[in-house]
This record gives sequence, C-alpha cells and structure tokens, in this order.
Amino acid sequence: MKIIPAFLFLIMFSCGDKGTELSDEFVTVEAKLVNQLPVDGCGWHFTVPLGDEWGQYVADDHSEAKVDNIISQVASNNGIFEIKVNITFRLTGKTKEVQCGWGKKAAMDEIEVKELKAL
Repeated sequence: MKIIPAFLFLIMFSCGDKGTELSDEFVTVEAKLVNQLPVDGCGWHFTVPLGDEWGQYVADDHSEAKVDNIISQVASNNGIFEIKVNITFRLTGKTKEVQCGWGKKAAMDEIEVKELKAL
C-alpha cells in the first residue's frame, strides 16, 4: 500500500517546475536527511527522490523539533552526515535559506513535516 502514495508523490513532483506545486495532501516517502556543510556542501536538509532527480527541501520553523530529534542520532562519515528517513510532509509554498560551503546560501523549498522516523 505504500507504493501507491509514493507513486502519486512522484507523479505530482515530476510535473511542472520540479516540485513547487502545492498540495493540501501530505505525502510519505523514503528520503535522506543530510548535512554536507563540513565538506563544502549544504547544511541540514532533506533529499527526496523525484524520478531521475533529487529534490532538496528544508523543514519549516514549526518542524525543526522533529528534525532535531533525528539529527541527534546521526554520526559523521568523513564530514558527511546522512540518515535515511521515512518522512510525511507537504510543501509550504515558501523557500528558506540553507547555509552552504564557501559562505554561500541556497534557497530550498520549505516543507511542513508531519511525521519523521529514522530508518
């Protein structure tokens, strides 16, 4: 039964401009919570498979406590922090800046996290 929501999620995000379409529906997918800032990547964000691409999303302010609970479980692997998660979320329609290497910031689509579990 989890395949159907994941399939609908992929269809929803493969159309249009890379997932910025809004939906009132929450979707549940397997994703990664990553932080590659120590090796000139970007700080904490989610990478979500979108067919041939990966979407990059950052949690809204109201979801940060859920994310912090997962972050406490992550160990570094040569300066890269990564954990597989099962996430239920929806886009907020806003963007949020994430600190990246060399003092740059990236604007990522913001998401509201309803549920988050480490895998």
